Amino acid sequence: MEEPKKDIRLHRLTLENFKCHRHLELDFRGRSATVYGDNGAGKTSLSDALTWLLFGRDSRGNADTLMDVKPLSADGAVRDHGAITSVEAVLTVEGRPLTLRRTLREVWTGKGGDKRFGGHSCEYFVDGAPARKQVFQERVAQAAPEEAFRLMTGLFRFPGELSWQERRAILFDMAQCPTDQELLGQREEYRELARGSGGKPLEEYRRQLLGRRRELTRRKDELPPRLDECRRLLDGTGHPDFSRAEEQRRVLLERQQALTEALEALARPEQWPRQSRLERLNAQLERLWGEEERSRREEERLNRERQALEEEAPPGSRCPACGQTLPRERLEKALAAYRRNREAGLARTAEALERLREGREQRQALGQQLRAQAADLESGEKPQAREALEGELARCRRELGEVGEILARERACRRALERQEQLREEAGRVLGQLARIEAQLDALDSFYRRKAAYVEGRVNALFRLASFRLFREKVEGGLEERCDLVYRGVPWLGLNTGARVNLGLDILNALGRFYGFTAPVFIDNAEAVTTLEDTDAQVIRLVVSPGDRQLRLE
Repeated sequence: MEEPKKDIRLHRLTLENFKCHRHLELDFRGRSATVYGDNGAGKTSLSDALTWLLFGRDSRGNADTLMDVKPLSADGAVRDHGAITSVEAVLTVEGRPLTLRRTLREVWTGKGGDKRFGGHSCEYFVDGAPARKQVFQERVAQAAPEEAFRLMTGLFRFPGELSWQERRAILFDMAQCPTDQELLGQREEYRELARGSGGKPLEEYRRQLLGRRRELTRRKDELPPRLDECRRLLDGTGHPDFSRAEEQRRVLLERQQALTEALEALARPEQWPRQSRLERLNAQLERLWGEEERSRREEERLNRERQALEEEAPPGSRCPACGQTLPRERLEKALAAYRRNREAGLARTAEALERLREGREQRQALGQQLRAQAADLESGEKPQAREALEGELARCRRELGEVGEILARERACRRALERQEQLREEAGRVLGQLARIEAQLDALDSFYRRKAAYVEGRVNALFRLASFRLFREKVEGGLEERCDLVYRGVPWLGLNTGARVNLGLDILNALGRFYGFTAPVFIDNAEAVTTLEDTDAQVIRLVVSPGDRQLRLE
């Protein structure tokens, strides 16, 4: 077994008026020993006396204000208010002797029946000489730091009294475990995780990722109803021919303008000479004829284009450049493209010819009205076409309103298409971000599992008997930090006294190697342990021995 750097031994322990002992002196001579005594004989008071002397606490960590060190009577009252309580220990630290003594006395003021209790007074002695409390504490600290000294003299302090967070911190110091960032940097697969965390604690980074995932999942769930809303709006438009509606609107506006001008001419005939009105009507008829002529030429062009498409021969089986036979796949692609282009061209020309036909019908109707007005003016009779013009103008306006509704649906459809595209792009971004977050969370889970195995292996290698479970998987994913002491799978609280004692000694051995010293350790109820774990520390066994009303040292 590895030898620690410093060995602290208890040679003699003297108690005066301490708990149940009026006077007790035990000479251990720096060796391990066994103290026998019946129940209530004051065996546990020995370990309380040493820890009270060194630290002002009992063996369970209770301070002066929480423990009764003065002898008590059967009713629980102080037996002798004038008695001085004292504990003295002769120790050796690395072979050099050190004598420490602490006393406690009650302070009373006044005389006779007016005496009043004024508290307690403590006195400290180092190597027989009085010393201030600070000097006394410094000499104890020179032997070993107080917290480490208390851990090394209390068999069950580390496993039973410290919080799991305190135990975990000490274990990590003992095992010299690297930090999370250091562990991340050791493997290439965690480099992206290290960059994403930005050096912040991984648990904090995990909480941020989970919060961001919840937000993105909410946004992802909101997108399908919005896309459905866009689809319903698009389905509600009926998919009309918006380009044809725009052409109709242009023709109807021209028609409305002509009808309006014709009605104005009829409404104010006195303002227009007869010849001027005739010229105006003839000019409108000439414009209509010009539009008709342009329409006729366009119709001829479209008919030629349609005939050319109908007569166009399909592509041959040979390449027009080199004359070689085309591969079957290439020939099929060429034929498919030929059919698509031919069908699209025929549909386009048919649609354009239909628009020209509708425009011709509207121009013919308007031309008839204009010619009727001109005939009225030439005959010198009062125009009879006013009602017909007004009716035609009303129909024109109704048709304009219908076309306007179609074009309004076009604008709504365009906005819906744009919104649909935006929502699809947003869905792609959200899904991409969710995939990256899931990858980071998976990497975190993988890292936590590797870290748990690595850290637990490193920590548990320090002990022969004890094992520590430092992590536990959470239901929602990830690992929860713990520090559960187990022995052969049984938790600390479920162990019997013998197992607890040997685990405590195993832990003290590891702590001794870490802190670099050993200290006297008292084992209460030692009769329950058949075989003690080997240790370099001075072990003082406290054994129940029926009939021994006075403590007996062997």
